[in-house]
Amino acid sequence: MCRRNCICRAMYGSKGKWRRCSPPSNTIGATWTSPCAPSPSLRVKIVEHYNVMGPVKAALQAACIYLAAELGPKGIRVHPISPGPIKTRAASGINRFDELLEKAAERAPERALSTIEDVGVATAFLATDYAKMITGDVMYIDGGYHILG
Repeated sequence: MCRRNCICRAMYGSKGKWRRCSPPSNTIGATWTSPCAPSPSLRVKIVEHYNVMGPVKAALQAACIYLAAELGPKGIRVHPISPGPIKTRAASGINRFDELLEKAAERAPERALSTIEDVGVATAFLATDYAKMITGDVMYIDGGYHILG
């Protein structure tokens, strides 16, 4: 599959999923996705050995911004989250991922990587009324790793 097709499938597949899951207009809802790419307003960073996943996740983040604008009037918040590197089965397909994990933990201002539990707590927060005025912005759950060049 070519890269362009891969990017389009990720973006449109997610958008279709969100549309099908839209609650009735009198219900408040939220949706999450997990792009790891930096915000378009930041300098673009290259992650070694990440290959096509960087551009795919950047496209997904851009789609989230438009979805937030499109779904906001229906009471649906869109929350892209970026947990940074986490050791998962999916991540095992990234070449030299263990090196990436080590470097990220050493460089992050918190000197630690986020865990799946950290991501769960932050995501649960986004589903509460405490986050009712938050939509469309990436929530980074990475110990500050995303602020480094």
